[in-house]
Amino acid sequence: MFGTSDLVRRGARRTAVLLLVTLVSVSGNTSASAESVSPRPHQWYLEALNMEEAWAQSKGKGVTVAVIDTGVDSSLPELRGRLLKGRSFDDHSPDPHQDSNGHGTAMAALIAGTGASGGAQGLAPEAQVLPLKAAMMGRGFWPGYEKAIDYAVEQGAKVINMSFGSAIPDGEEVQKAVDRASKKGVLLFSGSGNEAMKGNKPTYPAVLPGVVGVGAVGENGTVADFSSHGPQVSLAAPGTQMAVRCAKNKGWCRNDGGTSAASALASATAALIWSANPDWTANQVLRVMIDTAGRPTEGKVPSRYVGYGVIRPKVALTREDVDPGDPDKSPLFSKYYEKQKASESPTPEPGEAQDDKAAGDDLAADKSPKTGATDGDTASESSNGTPLIAAGAGVALLLGAVATTVLIRRRRTS
Repeated sequence: MFGTSDLVRRGARRTAVLLLVTLVSVSGNTSASAESVSPRPHQWYLEALNMEEAWAQSKGKGVTVAVIDTGVDSSLPELRGRLLKGRSFDDHSPDPHQDSNGHGTAMAALIAGTGASGGAQGLAPEAQVLPLKAAMMGRGFWPGYEKAIDYAVEQGAKVINMSFGSAIPDGEEVQKAVDRASKKGVLLFSGSGNEAMKGNKPTYPAVLPGVVGVGAVGENGTVADFSSHGPQVSLAAPGTQMAVRCAKNKGWCRNDGGTSAASALASATAALIWSANPDWTANQVLRVMIDTAGRPTEGKVPSRYVGYGVIRPKVALTREDVDPGDPDKSPLFSKYYEKQKASESPTPEPGEAQDDKAAGDDLAADKSPKTGATDGDTASESSNGTPLIAAGAGVALLLGAVATTVLIRRRRTS
């Protein structure tokens, strides 16, 4: 188990991180490096998140997660039986079950991989994945994916995962599609971006109201060097040093993760909670994710680096005093939705979108004593006495060190 001083020293030494091998960065750069890699050591997030205990409560059955991405390779053993028909919105690649890039396949595996034939194990192995292939152009600009959002809603998806991003504003059509999905009770997740060391520009769709932006943390307990920070970050999840099966050659690819992976794990966590509580609304599922997150013990909450904290699916599924709260009030975007109702032109400007997220809405006031982070359930100590999200085989994501590590990040990225 790592101490705080060890984590800070390790964080200070990490001056460079390889940005995604099989995972797409927000800039849209992709590459693959296949090697003989045993997957289990690189699926440290399973033990860190105490998934064996979480799976005793839920495996995501009955919940559909739409994956808007590069398609999903249907031939992988760990995804057999998990994929729905899907649809392609890329005129040049009409089959959503083909993935020449590998990114969409990796995201689907992190969400619903069953581990079959020694393959990747996702957090929600009984959830269904709806593969929606979008057209990727230039440096991560995905035109027309608002159609994929609408289609996901039509097909009954409860969760939409968008593990991509661009500094180019999406325009009002995407925001309108996000609004339509939110009104239908769908949760949307997106990686906050991998540009912290490249100017830390805000990325779309993570900055849009209605989209839950997810940052990445590493196995050593620090915020990932590449994880973009800012008001778009609402939650964080593991996102470094993972292994996924390469779509092209079916071998294992080692990679250094990204907020793409973090978004996928957050989406899977939502599926687990929804499966266990099918009568809850999207607002209640998200509120419980926030209220049970492992949050920093120091500094402002929400943090610009981890938002309200790191996902803890096991805690969300097992804590007896969890209160889902008001089914009709969003824990993150209630002010934005109120503005929508009062305005004839609800689509915000990019700056307004970030301001709404920075405000955090009325989350603190919306909490009850049962669901707030108390002295016995902070980031440094969970309700069962284990560090943050869980601890296993020396793994502990101690976000009590985040406040100090953040100072290092600020100096390094400025």
